Amino acid sequence: GINEASQIYFGKLINELTLAETALIAGLAPAPNFYSPLQNYELAKEKRNKILRKMYKDGYINANDYKNALKEEIIIVNKNTLDKPLINFILNESRSKMNLEQNYKIDNHFVINSSIDQEWQDKAQQLSKKLLPEGIEMGLISIESNTGLIKTMISSKYPKYNQFNRVTSAFRPLSSTFKIIPYCLALIEDKNLSNYYYDLPNCWNDYCPKNYSNTYQGRTTLVDAFKASSNIVPIKISKEFGLNKVINLARLFGLDDKKNLKPYLAIAIGAQEDSLINITNAYSIINNNGEFIEPSIIKKIELNDGEIIWENKSYSKRIIDKSISNKLNFLLEQSVFDGNGIAASIDGRKVTGKTGTSDQNRDLWFIGSIENITTGIWIGFDDNRSTNFSSGTAANFWRLYISEINI
Repeated sequence: GINEASQIYFGKLINELTLAETALIAGLAPAPNFYSPLQNYELAKEKRNKILRKMYKDGYINANDYKNALKEEIIIVNKNTLDKPLINFILNESRSKMNLEQNYKIDNHFVINSSIDQEWQDKAQQLSKKLLPEGIEMGLISIESNTGLIKTMISSKYPKYNQFNRVTSAFRPLSSTFKIIPYCLALIEDKNLSNYYYDLPNCWNDYCPKNYSNTYQGRTTLVDAFKASSNIVPIKISKEFGLNKVINLARLFGLDDKKNLKPYLAIAIGAQEDSLINITNAYSIINNNGEFIEPSIIKKIELNDGEIIWENKSYSKRIIDKSISNKLNFLLEQSVFDGNGIAASIDGRKVTGKTGTSDQNRDLWFIGSIENITTGIWIGFDDNRSTNFSSGTAANFWRLYISEINI
């Protein structure tokens, strides 16, 4: 029953326990209910300390270990404080990987090793509470680009109270984050980054989109148009090469998995809705030299005796040539270095990324990559109210998060 006690009280396997946690479990033996920290916290702590003192006197631990173990706070797993959206995502993926029935109690029979980095997860969760005012919500996901493994998933500022997963289940207008798709199409169609377009007010029948702040560049290169997040240029690209090609390319990148996209010009500037996980993985493909990998949160699944019954093996599929992904990464790098994404810049580091802002600042996005990690952030109100922030808020959040996790 020691392994079961370890999981019940600490949510850990035996080999993951600290010295202090081990002593507490040892102290349960004479009377598990009486000494349970769930029933008698102070008594459990007192019993733990007696065990530690005896271990020290008998020479099993040294003075430093004894001193540190006495100071360690007893942190008991409380099912009411668990991140249920994250746990449900892990369990659902585990079931799908193993082709199990939905009502099969997988956690009673298997050990699931997720790819979540607990330190990153904790720091991102703390930042969400520290940086954002009450009422406004957010989602964050970090993907290891060359494996597809999910390292961080923040579904809400307070996931123990709000169990809606904004990473996977919230479908919001992608705004300017989608513009990378028309630019990618232009490069596939043999355009160069130095090619010129005219960024000027324009109407297509009764559709007359405007640039942010009504600012236009006139004759401009693809690089400068992307840095300034022109609305006119991606629409012109889509009109030139065909909206159906834009849609087909978006689907290759894993977007529009519900097949709802229709060929109207506004999709070129992100009018359609999609999830944070999908748009983040689209950017992860670019960071991975143009190769698509399905995002996954499971590393392996074992039986209790250690037998591996499923192990993650990343399978990649080339979506675009490496030369195209290199050019797209250059566009994204310039967007952060000298464009709308400058709030995400980190001195001396190569950062690639793109901001996005929907009408009246309802949705604030930043999707960015540094080294082998691609992280997407969405900020907004669940009821679709406008905010007083800009996409720079999301970009700055991204920068602070990356600085906290020390990539």
